[in-house]
Amino acid sequence: MKKKTIATIVSAVLILWSMSLTGYGQASEWQKLQYQAYLNQDISLWHKSFKLASAGNDPLEIGLAGYGILNASLPLQNEDLFDEYLEDTSEPLEELIDQQGADMGEAKALLSGILGLRIAFSPLRQYTSSCPW
Repeated sequence: MKKKTIATIVSAVLILWSMSLTGYGQASEWQKLQYQAYLNQDISLWHKSFKLASAGNDPLEIGLAGYGILNASLPLQNEDLFDEYLEDTSEPLEELIDQQGADMGEAKALLSGILGLRIAFSPLRQYTSSCPW
C-alpha cells in the first residue's frame, strides 16, 4: 500500500514538474500587463493590455482587459475614458453569449460586473437610459 502511495505522489510531482517546464499555466503577456496595471494603478498599462487582448480576438480576454480599464476609471472619475471603453468591452461579451447560449457563465458574470460599474459611475443615468442587459 505504501508503494502505491509513494508512486502516486512521485507521479504527481513529475507531472507538475513537466508542466512547468513546458510553460503550461504560464501567464500571457496581456495577463502580466493586467497584473502590473492593477498593482500600480497605471492606466497606460491597462490600455496596452486591452490592445493585446483585442489583437487576440478572444471575447473573454477583451472583457477582462476592458473591465480592468472600466474599474480603474472610477477612482479617476474619468467618465470619458469609461464611455470610450464601455461598448468595446461589452459588445464582444454579448456576441459570445448570443453564440454560445446559456453556457457562458464567465461572460455573463463580466457583463453583470460591467453593469454594476455603470450604476456605480452614474446611478441617475441608469434610470434614464435603456439597459442592454
